[in-house]
Amino acid sequence: ALRFEFGDLPISVARDAVKLRSLFLAYRDKIPKKRQAQFRFAVLSVVCSDAVDRGVLPINPCLNSRNSRLYRANRTEVLWTTDHLRVLASEAGSDLMFAVLFAYFTGQRQGDLLRTVYNNTANHGQHPWYDMDSGFLYLKTQKSGAYVKVKIVEPLRSRIDVRVNELMRRSTSEQKKTGYRILLNSHGRPWTTDGFRSSFQKARNRAGVRDTASGVFLDFHDLRGTAVTNLCLAGCTTIEVAAVTGHSLKTIDEMLEKHYLGETAKRSVSAMEKWENQLATDTKSSKFFSEVAGKKNRKTKHYQRMAAIS
Repeated sequence: ALRFEFGDLPISVARDAVKLRSLFLAYRDKIPKKRQAQFRFAVLSVVCSDAVDRGVLPINPCLNSRNSRLYRANRTEVLWTTDHLRVLASEAGSDLMFAVLFAYFTGQRQGDLLRTVYNNTANHGQHPWYDMDSGFLYLKTQKSGAYVKVKIVEPLRSRIDVRVNELMRRSTSEQKKTGYRILLNSHGRPWTTDGFRSSFQKARNRAGVRDTASGVFLDFHDLRGTAVTNLCLAGCTTIEVAAVTGHSLKTIDEMLEKHYLGETAKRSVSAMEKWENQLATDTKSSKFFSEVAGKKNRKTKHYQRMAAIS
């Protein structure tokens, strides 16, 4: 699309930073989908940055533009439910659903899960790995570099153990071909990032898996936020949740506030309960408030009499 739009752009226009900036912004603003518009503008910025390095352009006209970020993803309120999983399972293959459940019960990112292996020695500890003897998942997250140790719970552990036992029965050469990965596609090969994303989106779209409140399609990454919420509903503290997912404490608090599960909401409930208890012990005040709350307005009584007469 960008080549079609700007492929024959004269070099004289390209070297005029003001004109080029105006041209790019006009192109961006006419794209109906904000996320796509932002992505294409970012690609133009990368191309122009390379042109600056090569001496073709004097400056990058895409930098420092106000409101250049048109799309901001905020999906902290979007959660997966068991009903969503059930609907997705009707369209997704078993290999894809295995990966979805892996994320649902561990709260880990897609990239880390696709790299998870069952033979840590063969991979020299470079990948997340599952220890079948202890039932723990060990990993250093790619994004934050946090070290995480996750206990795999049922029913996920049984399914992983079955998969690992099956893979370990293969010949050494076959295991090397798969890189000792646990998550494989329908062809028995490790998932690529693009391949997995495409397969997931196709199955999700066919199943029509959408968030009930907002109506947006659920993403694979939403499973991570779902795990955070589920852990807190189970009674886990913020520190305990962070130990599982690798999130910072601040991030988890921000996510939970969206679902009225964070510390602010808890303190609010605690404060009102304390006030309620204090009022219960103050008999004089309690009697007064009860009388006021139960007292009917004179005008209300008048209107009721008039309504009865009519």
